[in-house]
Amino acid sequence: MTLAIILKKETVPQTPLDLVASRVSRYVAAASAPATRRAYSCDMAQFQKWCLLNGLEALPATPAALACYVVDQADAGKKVATLERALVAIGRAHQLTGAEDPTKHQVVKETMKGIRRQRTAKQRKALPLLFEALKTMVAALQKDQLRELRDRAILCLGFMTGLRRSELVALDVEDLKWCKRGLTVHVRRSKGDQAGEGRDVVVFRGLGPTCPVAAVESWLSAAGIDGGPLFVGVDRYGKCRKKADRPGGAYRREGARPGCRLGGRGSVVRAFVAGGAGHAGGYQWWRAAGTLPSRRVTGLRKF
Repeated sequence: MTLAIILKKETVPQTPLDLVASRVSRYVAAASAPATRRAYSCDMAQFQKWCLLNGLEALPATPAALACYVVDQADAGKKVATLERALVAIGRAHQLTGAEDPTKHQVVKETMKGIRRQRTAKQRKALPLLFEALKTMVAALQKDQLRELRDRAILCLGFMTGLRRSELVALDVEDLKWCKRGLTVHVRRSKGDQAGEGRDVVVFRGLGPTCPVAAVESWLSAAGIDGGPLFVGVDRYGKCRKKADRPGGAYRREGARPGCRLGGRGSVVRAFVAGGAGHAGGYQWWRAAGTLPSRRVTGLRKF
């Protein structure tokens, strides 16, 4: 799925252009997130395997072959969202090699339309983390243990900012700007900001143990962190690791505590206090704080 395939077909002699083409290929790959590239590669590999078993050519593929593939996968129990992602991966592979994109053919479109009408199911949603559950989780944490101080900071900051787990783990100490009323968190890159333009999120001081500013201050002071990753791993001996930690562990550990009703699953911390994200007063507070990535609140209303 890179320009290297195109160069082989065009039989270009070995020139300095080959080195330039390899760099272009890296930029083409960087256009998508690593997780997206892995998903596309997996989808394309599955399609190639299916074509091999059925004696068909995967690249370029015919619209009829692709229509048969999505029908076979749908009958095997694949969800509509999975099939749509596979079509994107297959179409992208054809576009990058200069082949005609079979996903644009009307036969494939009509086939997918029929599959959606017959097999579309309600999307499974993670449980939202409500404020009462947050208070229960924070109250159960021990303030004298380094790992639990970190978990408290992750939970409170993630809840009050609405940041994704990937955005939390990417934060550095240098991304925080402190002031009397709280702090400003600079999010350098996010799922909705692949170009890396960045945005600032204002976090005000609160009252009680759920205050995100106090939680972050306690964590940094206890861990002795003054630069680099904001949230690092903590080993079983209570020592900080150098690498950034994944917040998902904190959600699962604390979400399994009695009274949280999250079952230990990674809950959605982007849900607003008391589940009011979709109501008039809920998302307006987030927008005033600069937390919302855009003016659209459709996603918040799902909670």
